[in-house]
Amino acid sequence: MTQRRWVFFVAAIALMLIAWHQVMSARDGLVVRSLTRESVPLTYIAPKDAQRSAPGVLVAHGFTGSKQLMQGYGYTLAHSGYAVMLFDLDGHGGNGYPFQRSDLEDNLQTAWDALKEQPEWDAKRLTSLGHSLGSYATLSTAVKNPASFAATVAVAPVPAPVTFRFPRNLQVQVGTWENEQVKLNAGKIMRSAGSESNIPTVDRRNPVKDSPVGRLLGDARAELNRATGIQTDQLVLEEALVQGTARQRLDLPGVEHIAILFSDRSHQSAISWFNRSLGREPEPDSNDQTYKDRRLAWFGLHWLSGIVALMAIAPTLNVSQPGRLAIPRWRKLLGLTMAPVAAALGLQQINEVVEIQTLGGIQVGSAVALWLLIAGLVWLAFQGRLPKPQGPSLARGGVIFVGLWFAFGALAHVIWMPWLLIPARIPLWPLFTLACFPWFMAAGISQHQGSWSKRLFWWFLQSFVLVAGFSFVAYSIAEIGFIAILLPFFPILMGMFNLIDSAYRDPWSYALGCSLFFSWLLAALFPLT
Repeated sequence: MTQRRWVFFVAAIALMLIAWHQVMSARDGLVVRSLTRESVPLTYIAPKDAQRSAPGVLVAHGFTGSKQLMQGYGYTLAHSGYAVMLFDLDGHGGNGYPFQRSDLEDNLQTAWDALKEQPEWDAKRLTSLGHSLGSYATLSTAVKNPASFAATVAVAPVPAPVTFRFPRNLQVQVGTWENEQVKLNAGKIMRSAGSESNIPTVDRRNPVKDSPVGRLLGDARAELNRATGIQTDQLVLEEALVQGTARQRLDLPGVEHIAILFSDRSHQSAISWFNRSLGREPEPDSNDQTYKDRRLAWFGLHWLSGIVALMAIAPTLNVSQPGRLAIPRWRKLLGLTMAPVAAALGLQQINEVVEIQTLGGIQVGSAVALWLLIAGLVWLAFQGRLPKPQGPSLARGGVIFVGLWFAFGALAHVIWMPWLLIPARIPLWPLFTLACFPWFMAAGISQHQGSWSKRLFWWFLQSFVLVAGFSFVAYSIAEIGFIAILLPFFPILMGMFNLIDSAYRDPWSYALGCSLFFSWLLAALFPLT
């Protein structure tokens, strides 16, 4: 490597180490325990030396989520004095038991039982928070155990059986960029809970309030409101929180189904709701400052630095490069245009024969791999030929995979997704790799040795085809509609792959390294069935 590349490589490694240090510093002043109960992996986070003084929070993730994905709430709540139990639902993350929606409440009960064993938790104070699918478990359990749960926060919720009285003190959070179905779910839950708007409900059948003294106090409060300018709705909210009948919907600006999990406003709103429901004052962390979760930003730095390091060492591995293939551009473009059409038709036909949603023992992931297989084969067929593999191609492909695996996944495993494959997921990896390979080979050939403007063109075209193609499939096959939530990530991943290819300039290395990485992502992300 040249001296300049050595500087980039060393600087990238230094930044990655800084990112690791900053992420791990979120644990300062906290106790973090990894547990397993009844095959359910759990993570417990609480203030050190709380000695039975910390209120408890059970936190449940959504579909394709994990306990890692909910750690933003975990660390923020723990720094505010709460004992938090995170867990993997069946089929998700490190939980190898097949996913069944009917088992959600059992998983939460397992986490609750584990929380009871922890020495920091104050057993008289308990709350819960659930995201998406996990909100069903938290809401249902809180409805069935009203004496145990003082408050519940449902983030981007699914429909759940709530009533006017239960669960106690319900807050619903929805992002303004969320899809319409989730917004409808939130509205339905609020109506079932007895609130058509954001104004909380109060039980007016209190005999004390209906007495002459109660009416006199009410008149005095109204006069105080006029004199001080305090909003009546806010006083009603505080009154309802004391009674346990408060209902509130928060529409958080600028976030959608996933981004809301990393929103400071979402974190702080949940803490405020729990504090007011429990009648407790906030307990700031040891630095006397409100903790804000910035681990995702450090993950981004780690990821980008890893890509820079991988690109810096590319010349040492590029012993020889294949010549440019003389394939007319119109054939590449026509192939890419026909690929999503063939893939959509293929998936629809397969779904007529087998249940594509759970094909291969994993939900949705096999459908994504099959789409890429069909689309990639069609794209390759229009190109008409493959480049001759070079001797070092396998080694370079392996280096690309290892570099991407560590740059993306190593820190992600402790921040937002389970990256290490459990035994039940490992057999899926080679199968998904074979399915993904044709797409990445076709992409590598199309953008091979192109200028930056041409690479930008192919990145845009690939991203558009992937987003449009998977959008159509999600719309036409309702069982795999969840794919729509993942669409924003395709342009980001394609951009990363394009950067790597610009440094290595070998379709075989590119196809091997990227298909190994992307298939690992599929195997790690989706729930087992």
